Amino acid sequence: MGKRYGTTDRWSLTSANRLAGRHCWILALAGLFVSQTAAAAGLPPVSFTSQAVYPSLNPFGNWEALANPLTGLPSLCVETDVWTLSGGALLAPDIRMDDDEAITGYLQRTEDEVERRLCQYLRNHPELGPVSVTPQECLSYTDDLVVIDIEDAIGPASLGRHAPARQLELIEALKMRIAVARRVFPHAKLSLFGVIKPHHKARYDDTVFRERMDGYRLAGTLGLFDDLDYFSPSVYVRWGLEDRSYDTFKAYTIMAIEESANLPGAKPLAPYLSLRVFNVRSKHDTWLVSPEVAHWQLAYLESHPDVQRVVYWAQKKPGLEPEDPARNRPGKYYIAAPEILSFFRALDPCGR
Repeated sequence: MGKRYGTTDRWSLTSANRLAGRHCWILALAGLFVSQTAAAAGLPPVSFTSQAVYPSLNPFGNWEALANPLTGLPSLCVETDVWTLSGGALLAPDIRMDDDEAITGYLQRTEDEVERRLCQYLRNHPELGPVSVTPQECLSYTDDLVVIDIEDAIGPASLGRHAPARQLELIEALKMRIAVARRVFPHAKLSLFGVIKPHHKARYDDTVFRERMDGYRLAGTLGLFDDLDYFSPSVYVRWGLEDRSYDTFKAYTIMAIEESANLPGAKPLAPYLSLRVFNVRSKHDTWLVSPEVAHWQLAYLESHPDVQRVVYWAQKKPGLEPEDPARNRPGKYYIAAPEILSFFRALDPCGR
């Protein structure tokens, strides 16, 4: 079964769950469910999101066990009111830093092209709520939180790594895409993922991190964030218990929140947390986050005045093409819904 964090006995699991739950599930459960007690106490809502789908509304069955997550759990509530809108929906694909041709192509995309792509995306995703996509208009009527996820060489975390002239071009390209999203989602709350992305060991003096912060500050000064309602800093867990950098989780969580809150044009925060360790250099890559980290991060975020929502992200299982076995394999960081619900029933986090 491999190594585990602590013991499962502390969670009072059944013997069957002990076999399945070696890595402990409190973070996944906190991410999926928020108690009525917590809401009444004025704590920020806790939401769950995947790759641009509502888990409970996904028509493809990738989250089939979450289709009715509250069956038998009437005292609990689940919030799936956050969309993670991938960059591809805005003609902003993943691009490497050394792929200058692809970056140039990205910069040459027009506003009309981007809007047509987003409208096509909405047309192909009926699970994303009430929309009107006709030759005359392209609108979504959702009032949920839509988080734009543009990463790699063209994302906000990489702005400071480019030459000054290219930085200005990239900021304008991001501003245009945010403006398109604002037109198409006039009632939604908009956020930008990765503002900020902290250093994975919380080193403020690291050259790459300092360049990253310079890029964020320039972007804020030039109005990149003006049409946003939130920032979504990444506070994904990068290290596990056997990693030498494990104890930095508090420092890089604080770094992500404080540096985001102090940017020019700062917005309220809706940070993204992970259910698993995301780091190929970690001995615990893909392991579930330890209870110690899960509890501390959630408590810290709930207490911070700039945090208005806590969002947990997990990878959606592929499977939109069942006839293709290669496409139907779970993603690396996928978490099966039946296991989540099983641990949820055993742990009863709404008792907190």
